[in-house]
Amino acid sequence: MVQKEALAALADPELRAYVVWTPILDGDTAGAARRAAADLPADPRVTHYWDDGRALANSLGARLSLPGRGIAWDIYLVYPPRAAWPATDDAPPPPARWMSQLDDVPPAQAPQLDGPLLRRWLTEAAPQARGASRD
Repeated sequence: MVQKEALAALADPELRAYVVWTPILDGDTAGAARRAAADLPADPRVTHYWDDGRALANSLGARLSLPGRGIAWDIYLVYPPRAAWPATDDAPPPPARWMSQLDDVPPAQAPQLDGPLLRRWLTEAAPQARGASRD
């Protein structure tokens, strides 16, 4: 859905998508993640990562105050262009907006994954950041 509704629909060459695979379910391995990534349409704006120790998944889970296990997976974060991420193991910055596919995240906290909404968020974020960088 993200590929079809957001990436394929937005030709913006500055748009970046970082897909982070992390072991959650039985069979989640780096090899399985590579195979799944290879099944996705090629897009030079997309970079895939493997979070073997769940460092990012745990850090984002804490940042977003996720219920349950508190592990961030099946979430979709929107950051403005050139958002600064720490160079160390500090907590990641809060996203401008986010959505999930997790059943235990209440809609008041984040909407369920919605391709058209994600596309709108990305479209709205890009012009603001570019306009601000020109001033």
